[in-house]
Amino acid sequence: MLSENTTILMANGEIKDIANVTANSYVMCADGSAARVINVTQGYQKIYNIQQKTKHRAFEGEPGRLDPRRRTVYQRLALQCTAGHKLSVRVPTKPLLEKSGRNATKYKVRWRNLQQCQTLDGRIIIIPKNHHKTFPMTVEGEFAAKRFIEEMERSKGEYFNFDIEVRDLDYLDAQLRISSCIRFGPVLTGNGVLSKFLTGRSDLVTPAVKSMAWMLGLWLGDGTTKEPEISVDSLDLPAGKANPIGCILSAAMMLKLSLNMVAAGEAVEQAVQEVLDSGVRTGDLLGSSSTSEVGDAIALAVKEALRRQSAAGLS
Repeated sequence: MLSENTTILMANGEIKDIANVTANSYVMCADGSAARVINVTQGYQKIYNIQQKTKHRAFEGEPGRLDPRRRTVYQRLALQCTAGHKLSVRVPTKPLLEKSGRNATKYKVRWRNLQQCQTLDGRIIIIPKNHHKTFPMTVEGEFAAKRFIEEMERSKGEYFNFDIEVRDLDYLDAQLRISSCIRFGPVLTGNGVLSKFLTGRSDLVTPAVKSMAWMLGLWLGDGTTKEPEISVDSLDLPAGKANPIGCILSAAMMLKLSLNMVAAGEAVEQAVQEVLDSGVRTGDLLGSSSTSEVGDAIALAVKEALRRQSAAGLS
């Protein structure tokens, strides 16, 4: 059930309030196709607001007190839904080898399994549960524990994907809540913060390489300059398959057109072309390099391009 005032994109491109959508009308699906509305029901249910957490806390620390702009965190995913709304969740399955303490006498291996759980109202749901197994703290015990971990990794894969209704989130323990994430495929857009941040700060509008990382984070991330968080497709991130070039070229366009830093923007574009010509590419471009490998290669090429520009300017 969708909450009041939710807007719906219709098949003809019209945007309607959910209250005005009628049976036998057609809505636009995610793949661009049209789907007919079979029936419409209305009711009153408790609405929950689910919002992404980031590492940035608005009023914590000296920077938050000195700079009011840090009190707003941008680009967080948020949704309003009813208790029965289903969330698609992903949680890592990697087993962990632990020691119980300084005077421990056993190794402990912790892992997770998807299993059935009965709710208080009698429903059966499937959620991850934590388990553990102990091994003696000997050479043989450590070897057996590591073998057990290898077997678990082979049999369970890297992640569990499961669906859970909002009303059932309390059945996940604190550790699972921290390590779980909602699966999504967001559209990255500018957040309008960068131009405000740079207004009147001529000292920051330079082509220095060290400026680029935080500007990109401020522009596309959650509005902070220290460790900005940028959301990417969760299906690509764990395997390191996401192609960073589109995002990097967007930054180059920003430098040239928005900040009038033409030389810096051209250096980024030149670096991207050099890296592509060298064969360093992600899988979508028929390469074998990971996201970080492509990004690192472009970063080095940018530094070299800026060095050449600087040398040419001095000669």
